[in-house]
Amino acid sequence: MRQLVQQPEIALACAASLGLPIDRVGRAFRCVLPGHAEAHPSASLHWDLRTGLLQYRYWHARSGIAWYTLPDVRASLALGYAVRLRGPSMATWQLRLLIETEILTPYPVPTRSLPLAAPRVIRQVYEGFLLLPACKWWHTPQVPIPFAWRFAAAWCGIEAWHVGDAVQWLLAHGWLRQVGT
Repeated sequence: MRQLVQQPEIALACAASLGLPIDRVGRAFRCVLPGHAEAHPSASLHWDLRTGLLQYRYWHARSGIAWYTLPDVRASLALGYAVRLRGPSMATWQLRLLIETEILTPYPVPTRSLPLAAPRVIRQVYEGFLLLPACKWWHTPQVPIPFAWRFAAAWCGIEAWHVGDAVQWLLAHGWLRQVGT
């Protein structure tokens, strides 16, 4: 995956999908990170000469962090606060970004369609859950996947308490199966 995201055209496509001004690499623009709404340009994109990756630079570094990867930016936008990812989380959000950018197709996940009468929030959580193995199984095929409520809220774009209710409904009706604690 690293070789894939080191390709300039792929990195720029990922940045564009995040709404970042790819025509301004090396030049300042307004920060897109949640909670960083400044009136003046305070961020920029730069190629990391050591890794070959396109990096997001937040010039004020209020949180003590100045450099973010594109998956960090994607996760931050979903979570509603700036975050630095590590390990499996980084890989998962990177894979999601590649799928959203249509660089990768989602990994084939066996699914069943929900009943037409299923509420919108149930559908949103179920579709979000199905997107998770569609991303993660590119890295670790067929492995059961944890789906914590706080993570699921950001991943699905809804409030955590809705996720809890939806997951309980999906479990109770046999659409999800718990395989561990």
